[in-house]
Amino acid sequence: MTTDDGNHSGEKPTSGDALDHALDNVAGVRGSVGAPRNAVSVEPLVRRLAQYYVIPELAKANRDTDFSADVGAQSSDATCEALRHRLLGDDFDGSLQIASSCVAATSFVNLCQAVLTPIARDFGQQWERDELSFVEVTTALCHMHRLVNLLAPQTVRLRNTGADVDIVLAKAGGEQHALGLLIVSKMFAFEGWRVSGGSFCQTGDDLDRLVGERWFDVIGLSASTTQSIVALETEIRSLREASSNPAIFVLVGGALFAEDPELYRVVGADSAASDATQAVSKVRMFLDSR
Repeated sequence: MTTDDGNHSGEKPTSGDALDHALDNVAGVRGSVGAPRNAVSVEPLVRRLAQYYVIPELAKANRDTDFSADVGAQSSDATCEALRHRLLGDDFDGSLQIASSCVAATSFVNLCQAVLTPIARDFGQQWERDELSFVEVTTALCHMHRLVNLLAPQTVRLRNTGADVDIVLAKAGGEQHALGLLIVSKMFAFEGWRVSGGSFCQTGDDLDRLVGERWFDVIGLSASTTQSIVALETEIRSLREASSNPAIFVLVGGALFAEDPELYRVVGADSAASDATQAVSKVRMFLDSR
């Protein structure tokens, strides 16, 4: 089992690398918390805050736990408020301490469902009301990205799928942040599937070349803006033509596919997932049907 997350040298980027990479997009306005909205392109960020960045259900750090299990979320207003305060204060160490305590007391899935999800939604609403700046929201989201990276289960649940499975994940052209792909890659890896690409991988010539040189069973693509959707049909057609696997399964996800589940047919994909848990289920269904 390997996880590449877009670093084709074989080394997975560190959580610090992930944060630095994401913050590159706001470097020009870092010193101006009150920067006007039109100073940067913010529409993709707000859309993802509502759906794409909302953390889906994830597995407990128990080897035998099923991601699709119905785990009762144990909400804690006090934990949410404390973590929210640390995130907006750019205090990652404090955020990690609170999040780690939550996982120890409950579970990783509870942290995602009952704590990170409402915080992310609240950030989106506050941004829309001009109560938070672009830099504040983006920095907080980068810290959440690191929390998921550090606290996600490290064990691998070996399923009897009957075959080795190779999956490549990528963002559609024009997408920037990709916390959702990070979560999906960790869930796929937990299944024992080999995962390449991820939050640092994007559609284009390099990805076409990769699927032509290596055999992949599944391509997972994420798109959350209208601009990305427009180009996705062409990108999927190009990937199918380049793929060394003529029967490769193309799975798409992101905010717009959650709003319109049938949109995958328009862009030429084989299926769509509304969140990371459903992505695992869709891949399982495909593997069982082979």
